[in-house]
Amino acid sequence: MLVAVVVLWSDATISVVAALTLVARDVVVLAAWAFSRRSARLRSFGFAARPAGKVVTVLQLLTLVCAIGAPEWLTAFVVAVAVGTLVAIADYTAVLVRAGTVRAGTVGGGTVGGGTVGGAATILALAGVAASGLGAQQFRIAPRVQPEVSAAAALGGDGGAMFVGAGANVPAGYYVRVAGSTAVGVGRRADQAPLVRAQVVGRFLIDPFRQRRTGPYVGGGLVGNWRSADHGRVALLFVAGLELPSRLGWEPGVELAVGSGITIAFVARHSRRAGR
Repeated sequence: MLVAVVVLWSDATISVVAALTLVARDVVVLAAWAFSRRSARLRSFGFAARPAGKVVTVLQLLTLVCAIGAPEWLTAFVVAVAVGTLVAIADYTAVLVRAGTVRAGTVGGGTVGGGTVGGAATILALAGVAASGLGAQQFRIAPRVQPEVSAAAALGGDGGAMFVGAGANVPAGYYVRVAGSTAVGVGRRADQAPLVRAQVVGRFLIDPFRQRRTGPYVGGGLVGNWRSADHGRVALLFVAGLELPSRLGWEPGVELAVGSGITIAFVARHSRRAGR
């Protein structure tokens, strides 16, 4: 991987930013490995592959392919690698918590999942990112699949549009939710054809255990818009939102998304029995 990235960068096929993004996790893992070898508390850690790490590896390979054969998709895949790496780190940090390896600032023996990103999770956990007064290692988010519906107003583009949609999300660790959704919409002008929108988003929750009445979150992903008679457009998507107190078994919320224009949405997610 490193050799391929260096070659593509030296040929000016990819930018410095893209190259650093592709190798960032490997640099972090190398630092984590070196640190673990110097720490008696971490030498017993074993590194096992997890699905999130495998997804990031696939995204890295696809990014290299795009750099050569489909450069117009390169930026989207570089951002996907960055987002996927953050999701994987959160997942592996949660593994550390569940394994009980982080307690009151001490680390015990155990197995850390994560392939090449597991070391990054170790660093984050040592820094206290995964610390939780709930004793999160016993916490179980349930149910895993959470349906959601939305109504949104999209600004910009060809005069804007109104959408209604539905989807679902699943937890990727304690702090991350990965959601997929589709929506249909109509333009504000009478002569505009109907629209179809699909998006995949990873959200980082500030309060995943529902310790507070409201739950802010931020995230990113990809969004595609299709109008009849065209081939559609895919863009990067950045979101920020706030989940409000539960009502009648649903958690309402407001969300601002930037990507292929600006979208303001009302979102309702079916309340989980445990966690957000």
